[in-house]
Amino acid sequence: MRDARAEILARLRTRLGRPEGGPVDLPDSLTGAAVRPAVREDTLGCFVERATAAAAGVVRLTGAGDAPAATVRMLESHGLPPEIAVGADPALRSLPWSEAGLRLLPPGEHPTNAAATRAIAAMAETGTVVLASGPDQPMLHNFLPDHHFVLLEAGDVVAHQEEVWQLVRGHGLPRALTFVTGPSRTGDIEFTLQLGAHGPRHLHILLVGSGDAGPSEPAASPRGERKAPTVSS
Repeated sequence: MRDARAEILARLRTRLGRPEGGPVDLPDSLTGAAVRPAVREDTLGCFVERATAAAAGVVRLTGAGDAPAATVRMLESHGLPPEIAVGADPALRSLPWSEAGLRLLPPGEHPTNAAATRAIAAMAETGTVVLASGPDQPMLHNFLPDHHFVLLEAGDVVAHQEEVWQLVRGHGLPRALTFVTGPSRTGDIEFTLQLGAHGPRHLHILLVGSGDAGPSEPAASPRGERKAPTVSS
């Protein structure tokens, strides 16, 4: 088999006029710099704009300690009880949840209404947050609740995906990474967009360190979308 393979490759080289073992000339499209989506100089503003265009809600906070109060307000606006699932991540557990009037679900209890996780990075080119799995951050919290709250530091927002991988390697590669752009959605049935088909129906990004600029509402629902009824307590 090897002799046959070598013979075939030798014939191809002869027809192409290439010496055996010689360099291969690749087109510029394969050797040049990668083409990346344009991201304006205001990386953070671009991220917020594209995240909201993908139907995510973004709340700008001065500090992480403001996250629980912002979470309570959003839960109340959706008619949900003041309770949330939070993993063992110290950066999340140390926040003043109880002082804000929130009850933390016991470990192991599946969150159906709301869960909070922490992003290790985000990219402006698509308005995407990046979540790492680990003992402190259960994967279920990314997919199971109807409302997913993501704590994101403004300093972890980069322009493009290549820079995300640099940040991820700095943290140490986790077992799994989840890239989330807006709430879960599908258009499989009659090409009608449905939110919350395979995961959270609402994505709330708590953007820390960007100043208290107030919330940025998700973009208007796409035409033809069927809205599921609001979950109530």
